[in-house]
Amino acid sequence: MLFVFDDDKFVSGEYLFSTANQDQFTKFCKELKTRLEKSLPEPFGNDLSVLDDAKNVDAQGKSVMWKGEDGSYLRINLFTTAQEGDKTQYTVQIKSEAPAPERKGLQ
Repeated sequence: MLFVFDDDKFVSGEYLFSTANQDQFTKFCKELKTRLEKSLPEPFGNDLSVLDDAKNVDAQGKSVMWKGEDGSYLRINLFTTAQEGDKTQYTVQIKSEAPAPERKGLQ
């Protein structure tokens, strides 16, 4: 988990779920899709079928995105990584970004 604050206000956060087990990755993506369908409106970029097709994700990755009325974003990125001779790592990145807070000038 990584959280970024600016002037004591949240501006971004990131969660990573990574596993070498493709079945566990696929199961996680299906559960995530179910929860997102119940709690969020239709995505702004792409659609939730990306999460259904998790077993076919590669290093190029796949993503789905929502845009809030306040200019904030929620992105779900799926991708794989592998070093030569290592097992493939399947990763879900959940990233949120909020507009930077207005800075107060000197008064």
